[in-house]
Amino acid sequence: MRKMSMATQAELVAAGRLGRKSGQGFYHYAEDSERPRPNALIPGANATPAPVVTGSDPQLDALAERAHLTRGTSDDSVLDFGALGVAVTTRGLSAARESQARGRQVVVLDRAVDPTTATAWALAGHDDQLLAAVAAVLRDAGVAAYRVDDTPGLVVSRILSMIVNEACEAEQQGVATAQDIDTAMVLATNYPSGPFSWLRTWGPSAVRDILDNVSDTYRDPRYRCSRRLRVLADS
Repeated sequence: MRKMSMATQAELVAAGRLGRKSGQGFYHYAEDSERPRPNALIPGANATPAPVVTGSDPQLDALAERAHLTRGTSDDSVLDFGALGVAVTTRGLSAARESQARGRQVVVLDRAVDPTTATAWALAGHDDQLLAAVAAVLRDAGVAAYRVDDTPGLVVSRILSMIVNEACEAEQQGVATAQDIDTAMVLATNYPSGPFSWLRTWGPSAVRDILDNVSDTYRDPRYRCSRRLRVLADS
């Protein structure tokens, strides 16, 4: 997969398709070109009884506050729709595996860089009624829901966890300090924040779990958790 990606990039460069500077790369950047947009999931009617948020999960806590949801007393960190099923923040497992483990339907929510301000979240699941119910809650929180393929780690969580992991590896090997890495990613790549900032927001154990579970599925060395990250998660 990586070799194919590099070959594709080489072909684009050879064809003069250099991205924004040439007006075309993987996408068209001309002034009259239309930016591709995914289709938002259509929310269903509000679930009855109303869903409750339980446990202690920063993303679900933010969702509960934004959508004015009731809090439950269970220790399990879920958005609970009763007999319909639950929604969980991804820990690197597919919705199918989460559903099998819990014995009920599960929708998996991708992680947001900042769940208190995010306006769009990706989610995956296999029950249309539960997906529509989750989309309705997100709508009430001012968040658009986008259904994606049911893959471990989904989109944002998997990619950003890999970047955080590489940043931890670079710090461990003395390439740069955590502060310098964050500064470089913000100034050089125009990221809104650096990988160590994401790490503080999500928590080392959450990033470790995503990497471990995705690695367990794909057996790809790109997802092998850095020793530095594992130390942070275990401390």
